[in-house]
Amino acid sequence: MEDWVERQKIFLQTIKGNVWLSLLESIPGTCFFLKDLEGRYMGANRAYANYLGVEHEGKVLGRTDFDFHPDDISRIYVNDDQKLVRTGEPVIDLVEPWKTFDGRFGWTVTSKHPVYDETGQVIGVIGVTQPSESETSLEEPVLSQNKEGSDSDEQSRSDLQWRFLSQIKNGKETRKLFERLSGTAFYIKNCDGRFISGNQALRQRLGLGSELELIGSQDVDYFSNEIAEEFAEDERGVLETGNPVYGKVGLYYNEGRTLDWHLTTRLPVFDRQGIIIGVMAVIQICDGESPIAEGMNEGLFKATELIKQNTGRRVSSEEMATVAGMSVWQLRRRFKETFEISPHEYERISRLENSRQALIEFEKTIAEIALDFGFCDQSAFSVQFRKQFGFSPKEYRNKQKGGGDSH
Repeated sequence: MEDWVERQKIFLQTIKGNVWLSLLESIPGTCFFLKDLEGRYMGANRAYANYLGVEHEGKVLGRTDFDFHPDDISRIYVNDDQKLVRTGEPVIDLVEPWKTFDGRFGWTVTSKHPVYDETGQVIGVIGVTQPSESETSLEEPVLSQNKEGSDSDEQSRSDLQWRFLSQIKNGKETRKLFERLSGTAFYIKNCDGRFISGNQALRQRLGLGSELELIGSQDVDYFSNEIAEEFAEDERGVLETGNPVYGKVGLYYNEGRTLDWHLTTRLPVFDRQGIIIGVMAVIQICDGESPIAEGMNEGLFKATELIKQNTGRRVSSEEMATVAGMSVWQLRRRFKETFEISPHEYERISRLENSRQALIEFEKTIAEIALDFGFCDQSAFSVQFRKQFGFSPKEYRNKQKGGGDSH
């Protein structure tokens, strides 16, 4: 483990700093911003720009809070930023008021960290902010009618941003922000597919406590060979082409440690020479509150929800087709196009993955768990379990619990 801790340190030090900002930009529903010491915006994602009442980042660059908020609100933000710059102490989960010139008001929960240059000097502030669930919610953004700047003005502000970003050290402080992203799992892997870093949301999904338990492990340590290979194939594509993959639908553990559909965005990680040295990703659950990737239509989503709610029995293709509002043939075609597996394969994998968690959490016999997850008996369950994971239910339980006998 000590070896992997040192490897993590070396790996993170080589990362080209701006890749963190690219990943923050890709997370839907999370507002991110970057400011210099004068309080000028050096970066922001589209979600944050929209909350400020403008269409995109270009309308934010080079401006300050006073351009978007009343003076009393702006002074609160400025005082918080200046204190952070003076002390170097991060601000975590700070509840702040939010008010714009067009009358929108609410409360946000904000986390901020200092940004350092190569010499260790603080050169700015980076933060993420989300609507507070315990206070008045923010209204939907209404794009402002502010006079748009000229093309030359936007180019000037873009140059200002580039000069600032080029000074940033590695992403150590930026990486800490991913720990504050509620409901969003984040990880970094090297080119061998080994985890280098992961936030609390990811570790919770994998059943881990500290990051030390994660470092150096691989997907196959947590998922079936079939699912782990699918992740590896997606990551190989990013490593080989250097092209990001945005919002791909796939299976991952939810916060309850059961398989569910998630949206995953993967980006290449570059070193300072521009060489790809790994992959970083953010993972968000597909539910009624989250965007669903293109291709996963409402009917298909309903079919997967039916399976998730009935892990104690086999769900037939006919049942899935009925709730999806399509024929069995259409259902099979949709599954193949979107998930690259058949409805039957998904249903089987879902029951097996959930049974694996039950083997750890419950003291029931293997025969009882087999029946709980829709298998006719222990023998049939064991055959399918070994085929999927490469070991028997008893071997898996003993391994996870450190030995002992199981029935």
